[in-house]
Amino acid sequence: MSVYADDATVIGRQQRATVVLLSLLAHDLPPAEWTIQAVVVTSLPPMVEGLIRPAGLADPALDIRLAGLIAWAGHLGVQPTWMTYKNGGGKLQATAVITGVQVTGWTPLPSCPAEYRDPGPDPDAGESAAAVMA
Repeated sequence: MSVYADDATVIGRQQRATVVLLSLLAHDLPPAEWTIQAVVVTSLPPMVEGLIRPAGLADPALDIRLAGLIAWAGHLGVQPTWMTYKNGGGKLQATAVITGVQVTGWTPLPSCPAEYRDPGPDPDAGESAAAVMA
């Protein structure tokens, strides 16, 4: 990292994010379209965000996108998480902080893959408790 990176400036934050992104691109991972955030919000770390999908394909198959996201999550050492969109569908994402830079890889999906669904409360637990109290 350069000694010139200053988190108080847009250029400094982008410089730090660029160094992290370049280190990630040195690995043989699925392609992504990367964006380095330009906004200076000093309460948040510099951010790099990547849309995981094969280059040149506007809408690659779901399994290709999912496999790409899982590969990035494995490299980042995190489990993917699901975020639902208000209008339906959502995105599976993997977020990690590397040397102070937040890195998020994501891919849009029409629905949450079963293995990433939050099981939530046991729907039978309420009935069991009611039956015991009766």
